[in-house]
Amino acid sequence: MKMMTLAERSKKTRFRKNIRMADGFRLMRQRFLYTYDENGNVTETETKSRKEGETDWQTQKTKAVYDSKGQVNKRIQSAWCQRERGGSIYL
Repeated sequence: MKMMTLAERSKKTRFRKNIRMADGFRLMRQRFLYTYDENGNVTETETKSRKEGETDWQTQKTKAVYDSKGQVNKRIQSAWCQRERGGSIYL
């Protein structure tokens, strides 16, 4: 079986998590999408959040720029914005 190189692997990873709110009853749903460069560095993160019972998802994007040594040179973060409505979306 041939080993896949990093360039041949998927450049995106999806991740979901649920967080119980401080009141102990409501749930916060979060979805993350990570995008990688050819060196395996995370270059973009998209986070979507919504509270249980709400239909609007809030989205925030973060981009990272790396130097030749693989160190983060610049990080750009967008403000939270309401982007999508409904429960059938996925990153």
